[in-house]
Amino acid sequence: MRKIYTYRSVVRRAKKDARDWKWRFWPFARETKSQEPKTDQTIEAQYEKELFQLGEGLIAEIAEKWKELDIKLKPEYCEEEKHVQNAGYVWNQERAEATQSAAEFEEAKKKFHEFQPPSLNPSWAIMWLILIGISEFFINSLVLQILGQGQMETYIAAFGMCIVIPLGAHFFGKSLQQITKSRTDVLWLIATPTVVLILIGGLSFFRSKYFEALGISKILGVEVTATEATIVFIIINIALFVIAAVISHEGNHPQHKSYKQAKKRYKDSLRAFENDKDEVNKAAKELASASQKFENIKHKRAKTHEKLFQEANSIKERIEWLISSYRATNLANRKDVPECFKKPHNAPEIPNSLRVLDWNCDEMKNSSDKVIAEEIKI
Repeated sequence: MRKIYTYRSVVRRAKKDARDWKWRFWPFARETKSQEPKTDQTIEAQYEKELFQLGEGLIAEIAEKWKELDIKLKPEYCEEEKHVQNAGYVWNQERAEATQSAAEFEEAKKKFHEFQPPSLNPSWAIMWLILIGISEFFINSLVLQILGQGQMETYIAAFGMCIVIPLGAHFFGKSLQQITKSRTDVLWLIATPTVVLILIGGLSFFRSKYFEALGISKILGVEVTATEATIVFIIINIALFVIAAVISHEGNHPQHKSYKQAKKRYKDSLRAFENDKDEVNKAAKELASASQKFENIKHKRAKTHEKLFQEANSIKERIEWLISSYRATNLANRKDVPECFKKPHNAPEIPNSLRVLDWNCDEMKNSSDKVIAEEIKI
């Protein structure tokens, strides 16, 4: 059990050591004794040494306690510091990439806006072409059913017309719109109307034959010749072809290839820029979260160290105060001044580990690298 030292007990001991006499137990009387410390004594007083060793021991215990606590605290701190550094590196990298993608997006945007957009929105043009194709299907299905063709034949012929006319009109209008026409554009300009006219003419011829054979004019109650019916059919389909060609013409750019490339580059750079922005925001959140956690761990370690340092410093100050009190009381109760009292008394020192908190993680990093190297060798 550790002896308790108080100001009262120290003063009492100082008075006792300063006296040159003591009480004898029996017969009860005073007897002479040496004063403590002796007048010519150069080494520290025994009681001062006792107090000093007490302080050293208590401070050493605190230092050992800190060492045990820091076995867990420092690796946590170093690990989180590494995490923050990595998060900061990722954030800087993502920010650099976002800056680059932003520059690329601005350049692509500038190039894209140098082109005048088509007169008709391409999406609307496609929608109108689809509606024309659907109307072609229903018109031709109705006509073929009136002419008495079978259901399968009706749908096959109507489906062919609803595909060929809008699709052919699209390529014809697109090729016609181009300022600089390639061989492919010229081929589409020649082949498309030719194929469509042959298809319309062929179907019109067969319809006229069916018209005559079945006496449709009598069935419908109208006086219409086969030639008139054929002309009406041709006019309707050519009109739909022309309308579809005009829509495609207005829905395409005169420099379709360059415009398409610029638009694709603009959309790709916009997508990349938005993705990079998301990555930057994500990296920023991770960095903020890691920094917050790091600050909490750092604060916890610093506060624990500060608390133990203050505890050790309090012990140091109290021991110095008790030693000073011992000297002052001892001198007040004697006439001479011992040689050892002419020198400053010893004071317990606080270890460097408690005075200065070590934030350097290089040692742990090197230790970790050595372990990894050893594992690789094994």
